[in-house]
Amino acid sequence: MTAIAEANRSFTIALALLAAMSATAVDIVIPVTPTIERAFAVSPASAQLVVTAYIAGMCFGLIPIGAISDRFGRRPVILACVTLFTLFGAAMALSLPFPALLALRFGQGLVGAAGPALSRAIVRDLNLPDSGARLMALITAALSLAPLVGPLLGGLLGDGLGWRAPFWVSAVYGLATVTVLALWMPETRAIRSRSAVVVQLSSAFGMIAASTQSKIAILLFALPFAGYFAILTSLSQVMNDLHDVAPAQFGALFALSAATYFAGAILTRKLLAWMRPERVLRLGMRILGATGFTASALFFWSKPDAWVLWALASAFMFGMAICLPITTMTALAPLARAAGIGASVLGVFQIGIGALGSLASAKLYGGNHLSMCVVIAISAVCASFVHSRYQVALWRSSTN
Repeated sequence: MTAIAEANRSFTIALALLAAMSATAVDIVIPVTPTIERAFAVSPASAQLVVTAYIAGMCFGLIPIGAISDRFGRRPVILACVTLFTLFGAAMALSLPFPALLALRFGQGLVGAAGPALSRAIVRDLNLPDSGARLMALITAALSLAPLVGPLLGGLLGDGLGWRAPFWVSAVYGLATVTVLALWMPETRAIRSRSAVVVQLSSAFGMIAASTQSKIAILLFALPFAGYFAILTSLSQVMNDLHDVAPAQFGALFALSAATYFAGAILTRKLLAWMRPERVLRLGMRILGATGFTASALFFWSKPDAWVLWALASAFMFGMAICLPITTMTALAPLARAAGIGASVLGVFQIGIGALGSLASAKLYGGNHLSMCVVIAISAVCASFVHSRYQVALWRSSTN
């Protein structure tokens, strides 16, 4: 297993494509929602359901996919899910009634949940105590390319070829991914559960409940997503309302922010080569804590400059990218017998807490930056506090 992960570049490419699959499917469609609105003569809120339907499908798919892969192995489940992901993408690009488009989009999200869940489970399967977090940092870097490239590509294709183009792209991406996986992704689940799925779930949740390490790490993994989803939800509107930043200009600015996320993941990979994971995590949490207190200070600034808002979002994403690979591996470390379900639980908390942050930022929005900054501050300060309060218990339990 170590040789596979560290020496086989093809394996790493296959794993990165799998990990980025769902993020790409979401981000590439966001720019064409206005075009979908016009094409189907629906409201703006209804058009945005193409994003919501995918995320809802992921929520329903995460736990079953994780459990099935724990029982039958990663490879057959991944190949089946990515094949269906491809077929759903092609079907959505055809001329369909809007309800059918949403149903297919939900189905694509349902099987697309295999991407983030099973890529994490595979890294845990490899049982790499020294380099697992470094491999996860590389996967995090791959994930950062989706918000960097997806909206730009989706916008260009949507303007030139119409609303179907991003769905065709998702189908082509799925076809390329399933081909690469079939060629380069071996089975990594050495010991498979023979218990019924219900028994598996009960056992896995029992392991999580009994592990202080997993519980703390899951919380540290999920809390920053409230701030991240608040940025995704509100930053564009804030920049437009306060500084008249046009959508095209914002796209370029957000691409720069996504680049800081990529830089944070790459830096983490480098740091982990000569620093212990707890020291690297401490650095990331301090950066997050600093952004939380900065966001709090902006409560007293009626109209922050555009560069200040951009810098806040970029610093938050940079700190988050440093933390995620380590919290992921720390959460999954005690769950060798149920890594698929454990990785799925991470995804559920990620989406659930992220959705709460997005909802709070949107519902409290008052034409300025305050609602977004409130969520960022709460998210970052809470994560920093939990880490400070429980870091001794976290790393003590990881050595037991």
